[in-house]
Amino acid sequence: MGGGITHPRVHGVAVILVLAPLGALLLAVLFVDVLFTVFHPEGHGGPVHRRQNHLVWLVFRAIGTRRDGAVRPNLLALAGPVIAVLSVGMWGAWLVLGFALVYAPFVSTFAMSAPHVVIGWVEAVYYSGYVASTLGLGDVVAPTPALRLLTVLEAMSGFALFAVATTYVLAVSRELAGANTLALEISSIFRGGLGEQALRRASGGDETLTRWAEEVARSLLRVVHAHGQYPVLYYFRPKDPDRALLVQLGKVLTLMGNERDTDADEPSRVAVPALQLLRDAVMRYLVEVNHGCVPAQFDPLPVPLKEIPAQRLHARLLRYMCYEVPPPGPGGTGRLTKVR
Repeated sequence: MGGGITHPRVHGVAVILVLAPLGALLLAVLFVDVLFTVFHPEGHGGPVHRRQNHLVWLVFRAIGTRRDGAVRPNLLALAGPVIAVLSVGMWGAWLVLGFALVYAPFVSTFAMSAPHVVIGWVEAVYYSGYVASTLGLGDVVAPTPALRLLTVLEAMSGFALFAVATTYVLAVSRELAGANTLALEISSIFRGGLGEQALRRASGGDETLTRWAEEVARSLLRVVHAHGQYPVLYYFRPKDPDRALLVQLGKVLTLMGNERDTDADEPSRVAVPALQLLRDAVMRYLVEVNHGCVPAQFDPLPVPLKEIPAQRLHARLLRYMCYEVPPPGPGGTGRLTKVR
């Protein structure tokens, strides 16, 4: 026996024809999902990834909102991290399960290092799991050249998936930090009413504030691109409003409305392009997040999103993300109301 025990029985052809293609299909879906989630610049996530993220957020949204409309910010703040962990974890689970389905019809032929009862599914998942994790325990050995080559392919796939998942998590963390930093910057600038004065000075040609508007616009456009490439970013909801970019952009929208209504002199040639760039960046952000995050049946909009007023898109996002919504009125100022 050569120190091992071989079980020569193979499952029937019908089982092979069902399980092996099913496993191959699952692996193909995994490949497409990872490709569009990690590598596609504007993929908005893979087909399974998008639906999984949305479903988990709906669960958190349901349990994170009380009947009276009050929210549980600590609970909602966990949605983004949980979604990110589940995304990576599900990729690993799909990889193991997909190869396990391919191995399952042949697992009774594998060589075992010690005699024991072979339980098909258990052995198939066990073998696939340690191969995908590149542990290489060696207590179970594939008997045929084809299965051994498949084992090598799974080991390479497991290593590649680990590297891709690590890169993905680091990229999401980097982009999330950038968005939170931008929110803090806007909060600091507009704290205590200084932002309105600054914007009015910018309309009069203040080059310092003009440069600031350009920098914020560029940073916001980068956030827009990151949200399209890493859709999990939609669901990170900081409990601190100063770190929530969506909340802080409301101040920018309000002050832009005030700037248009002011009786101050016409903006200088230097200030006009910067302010227009900032308005365009804010609108792109609102359209991107509304399109990628908010389902169509939630507060349906009758025309293309880019034709909707920015304040309307912003209020829609605030409601969907369970933030407090400012009441309608001139400038959008006033006390915040609870989410309903």
